[in-house]
Amino acid sequence: MSLDDQNKTQLLPEERQAEISALLRSDLPERRASCRKIWEKGGKAKEIDTRKPAWATFATANPVRTKDGAKSIGVRGCIAIHKVPCAYKIETHGEGCSHCGLSLDDAGLTYVPPADQIYAAGTAITNITNALGYTPPVIEFIPDGSSLNDDEISPEARTGIFEIAAKNDAIIKFAIESRPQYITAQEIKRLLSLLRDDQSLEIYIGLESTDPFVLNEIIKKGFTISQFENKIMEIAEGLTPEEKKRFSFCTYHLFKPPYLGEKESIEAAVAMGSQIKEYEAKTGIHFSVKYEPTVISDTT
Repeated sequence: MSLDDQNKTQLLPEERQAEISALLRSDLPERRASCRKIWEKGGKAKEIDTRKPAWATFATANPVRTKDGAKSIGVRGCIAIHKVPCAYKIETHGEGCSHCGLSLDDAGLTYVPPADQIYAAGTAITNITNALGYTPPVIEFIPDGSSLNDDEISPEARTGIFEIAAKNDAIIKFAIESRPQYITAQEIKRLLSLLRDDQSLEIYIGLESTDPFVLNEIIKKGFTISQFENKIMEIAEGLTPEEKKRFSFCTYHLFKPPYLGEKESIEAAVAMGSQIKEYEAKTGIHFSVKYEPTVISDTT
């Protein structure tokens, strides 16, 4: 935990932190060995056709406003392409965030041609359009990892994918994911310039918790709350008021992470909502929260 984060609000009392820390010390060796074994196995996966989407689906969403002020239908398309795995996953030899079992299918990839990624993204949107009979007004481009890390998604690939979105009149909002360190005001400006004036950009960040102990010790996110806050202030200072009207942040919140009880998890979720309101007031950028309940899934 960073020195800066020690001054942040702690939701868990020190004795509760000590109790969880003891459990973590007991569980960590087995978890670490398991993660690395699964990661190495994933790296030996069969050959992947990178011109095909990794997956594509759709789900409900909050309606967004069209350029004439009307509310759109509340549906979002969610797409992913094949890419080099999450840099944090690679850096930690397959461990990554403690709740994440993603990037395993692509663990063996070291390079994907930008042209393949652009084609796959276009195919994914087409597949969703064909399944629904229309293109959803919100498209979430959410392959595992950071879409703003040039080593995962190159600027060339990002440009091509955003140009596809700009040419589709039905798309009103385009969303991507990234860890904070890869986000810059300069790249946000560039991506907004690729979209139509009536389109908006949203960036999802896995903040997961505003409690430093939960974020750093339980979830092991790899960045601190202070680093996140410094980044969003840096972005806010680099964007114009007009750009802020077309840009927003959305933070993921992991509801009921390992070791937390139900009451503690509810308190943490409420705290996240309150903190996000403060971030919005300080930056002039719209913030929202995606509450994601913990589930037990394959490879976790």
